Amino acid sequence: MPSKNDRVDLGIHGLSLFLIIFPLVLVNNPFLIISEETLSDSTHTDEESHLEEEVNERCSLSYGLSLHASWNEINNLTVPILSSAEVDWIRTDWDMSYDMASFATLMRENEIRVLGILDHWTMGFRDDFTLEEWAEVVDDVVSQHADVDAWEVWNEPNIPLFHFGYMDGTPKHYVEMLRTAYDLIKAKSDVVVVFAGLSPYGNWSDWLSKCYELGAANFCDVQGVHVYENPEINGEVLLRTYQISNKDLWITEVGKHSLHPSTELQQAEYLEENFNAIAQLSKHYHHIKKVFWYCFLDYRYATGNAEYCFGLVRSDYSPKPSYFSFVRFCQSSDF
Repeated sequence: MPSKNDRVDLGIHGLSLFLIIFPLVLVNNPFLIISEETLSDSTHTDEESHLEEEVNERCSLSYGLSLHASWNEINNLTVPILSSAEVDWIRTDWDMSYDMASFATLMRENEIRVLGILDHWTMGFRDDFTLEEWAEVVDDVVSQHADVDAWEVWNEPNIPLFHFGYMDGTPKHYVEMLRTAYDLIKAKSDVVVVFAGLSPYGNWSDWLSKCYELGAANFCDVQGVHVYENPEINGEVLLRTYQISNKDLWITEVGKHSLHPSTELQQAEYLEENFNAIAQLSKHYHHIKKVFWYCFLDYRYATGNAEYCFGLVRSDYSPKPSYFSFVRFCQSSDF
């Protein structure tokens, strides 16, 4: 792991290192699809011309990537890959056991905006914290990291996987945590506060409706959305979310894994199909503002686990076909 000073310096020297090392990584791995030209030969059809025409027509959307800063070691490849993609935003859990200040500085030096998630990582995975303790930690975090561009309050609070401490899965407790965070953040700056993206399954819309009945609209600027299905179902989730919230929407997670029986080419096709559909929808519903792919990097120790194979980039930092698809959309963005 590089030192704090090394990580900051990477913003200056990373691209040259990337240009030297990255081709060597690719050439020495026979399993890699190593270039956009190769990708073109294997996946581009007559439909791509249509895709590129649509991309060129856009775009009021901006594009981002979700990652886990404390998992994805900040090294001499990470920032050049992000910069080469021309990504607008990075979304990450705010893990206070990690050097988040250097991470935020490095992103800022490379003109990448940061959406920090205040969640169970921030609370150290504690299962016993109170609302008062939540307030203390949030106040400390936002005071230390005033350069963060936006804060998302929790992640998928409607499912048991993310129930920790005071966040017990009830709309009431979530809205109390949201209000607490909103007041503390706004007391220090006017950055955007995002209502957490929900897991889009089960009774998610009822859960969201109850939050807004409890006054959530007063404690967020933007509504997060997570979508993981086909464009038709994802579109229905987006429209229903807007009907409930009447807020601008940030799609803070959309993605597909590339582990068997899925393939890397199918992942790329999924990205293109869904990003195209979202872009078209945003032309008619201007409240759809941002799209974050989940996620940046496959987790290196998760062999055989689909949950950790959603990356645009393999664990050795070589690009999947979906990376090149993502780049084309980023380069079309006006933001």
